[in-house]
Amino acid sequence: MNILQWTLGFWIFIGGGCTEPILSPKDTDPFFQDETGTEIETGEPTYTYPDCDLVEGGSGHAVGEAHCISGRCLVPAGAFWMGSDDPDSCPVRQVELGEFWIDQAEISHGKWSECVEAGACEPAPEHCRFYLDGHDPDRQAVTCVDWHASAGYCEWAGGRLPTEAEWEKSARGTEGADWPWGRTPPSCLLANYRFAPSYCFPGIIESGFFSGVASAYGLVDTVGNAWEWVNDWYDPRYYRVAPNDNPPGPSCDEGDVHGTGACRARVLRGGAFNTTKETTRGYARSFAISTVADNDIGFRCAYD
Repeated sequence: MNILQWTLGFWIFIGGGCTEPILSPKDTDPFFQDETGTEIETGEPTYTYPDCDLVEGGSGHAVGEAHCISGRCLVPAGAFWMGSDDPDSCPVRQVELGEFWIDQAEISHGKWSECVEAGACEPAPEHCRFYLDGHDPDRQAVTCVDWHASAGYCEWAGGRLPTEAEWEKSARGTEGADWPWGRTPPSCLLANYRFAPSYCFPGIIESGFFSGVASAYGLVDTVGNAWEWVNDWYDPRYYRVAPNDNPPGPSCDEGDVHGTGACRARVLRGGAFNTTKETTRGYARSFAISTVADNDIGFRCAYD
């Protein structure tokens, strides 16, 4: 099954009710290959998504104030509308977060190389660079780094991976915008994603390429290009029990990652160059086992 088939199946599944398990898009990603071109089995879990009551949220407009310094953007303390009526991101609710800073763009190969030179990171695989005409590979979002390596980079840089709630507020603003600019779907002039059967670009492009397109808080590339790791474990039911004040994500025993509980995968956000517009919405959730290092998964860091 390819990603288009998965996406179509996902929406057919929602239309038919929320009683059957569905696969992570990382299970069926045709781009998840090693350097020889051999497809790799992710071994990711399936989940059953429960039904959810519909709740009317914010206005859907992109609301927030951009204040970015030296490649980091301030997200002030306060409430925002989080979630949607999708089965694993409902109910819509207002969530309070404290103040934090977050990288304006996805971490690039150039920034990753600085961590490598400092002895704190391992080199990213060369086959994960995309040499596209007219694009600088050193400024591309670094990919093929798993959750652990991404968290290690953020620690080296004096930060951490953002929580899922922090990432969503940074991308959507306070009023629950579907995309950084509001409710209008993206085009290839606004984002790097899969447009119908074609791709806007055939791979990862420079961090900040769409520099004129930013979230209400000034972030770029929260739509497509590369999926982004966040700190949280993935649990399709978490939003129903999550606190409304600085939700930390599900508590989890590291030893249960391959067990039967929720502790089997980490959350991915933002979509990628090879996924359709539905996955690029600011509330859309995906997941992957934390040791997966795919060429469409990157990250950015948050700072207290």
